[in-house]
Amino acid sequence: MWLRNQRSLADFILERLFEDSFTHLFLFCLTMVVYHVALSGNTLTIHLICVDRGLHTPMYFLLSQLSLMDKMHVCTIIPKIATNYLSSRKSISFMGCATQHFLYLSLGGAECLLLALTSYDRYVAIYHPLHYNVLMSRKVALLMALTSWLGASLNFLIHTFILMYLPFCEIRKIHHLYCEYQAVMKLVCVDVTVYESTVYISTIMLLLLPIILVSTSYGFILHSVIEMRSAGTGISIKRGHCTAGGSPPESVSLHLCYRTSPLPRRRHRLQPQGDRRSGYATHPPCGEIELPQPNLARWKFVY
Repeated sequence: MWLRNQRSLADFILERLFEDSFTHLFLFCLTMVVYHVALSGNTLTIHLICVDRGLHTPMYFLLSQLSLMDKMHVCTIIPKIATNYLSSRKSISFMGCATQHFLYLSLGGAECLLLALTSYDRYVAIYHPLHYNVLMSRKVALLMALTSWLGASLNFLIHTFILMYLPFCEIRKIHHLYCEYQAVMKLVCVDVTVYESTVYISTIMLLLLPIILVSTSYGFILHSVIEMRSAGTGISIKRGHCTAGGSPPESVSLHLCYRTSPLPRRRHRLQPQGDRRSGYATHPPCGEIELPQPNLARWKFVY
């Protein structure tokens, strides 16, 4: 049946392409501008992440994968539209339609899955900053990216194979700019109610799972931020004194004050106000733990 479809439907006709009018010419130029902006922006993002060693972290690795998916997604549809418009052709081959159908669906699904996994990365960075390097190692980040790519590709490869295996009618006109799923389904000559229901269920699950994960992760993050801002347990340190203060929203500060005996003489020079012994008795030394970034932990003790 696959070979029969290839012989009988050598080409599909795309009916909704731009026409030779001023309005459509303006829309085509606008589309190409947006395409080049998206292409150059994602390419620059990937290049900067690869070149700058300071950006070789799980968060930026996942961001580079999102940029790569977005770049491939726009390159799947726009170049074919531009080629057909400039050459005054409206056809797309059977295999070209199948490839385009598979790529735009799988890349969209992979982006949804990767966005959900990226929200988990932010949850770990905010909720468990001291364990971030353990919970979000390079191996875990690589596994997240592979899960997104392979999961979405396998799912939509099966759907594309089933769709292109179905018999098509003699009418080969697709009323769309590209081989969109609903537009291609209208050309099938048999009853596809069961198949459409299966596609809808799998698509809803693919969309619902990322929405639940993203909402849950950012719900925990929001709850953590509200708790930190309402608690007001931060303590600022200046010249060996401990004073109450709040934590800025950009950082998480935890200050520890403890009483101890006067410290032995150090090589470095201390400049407390007044007598050294009385200064320590009045104002105990303070240790400060600063987390300037969600995924970094820097310990700094000031005596």
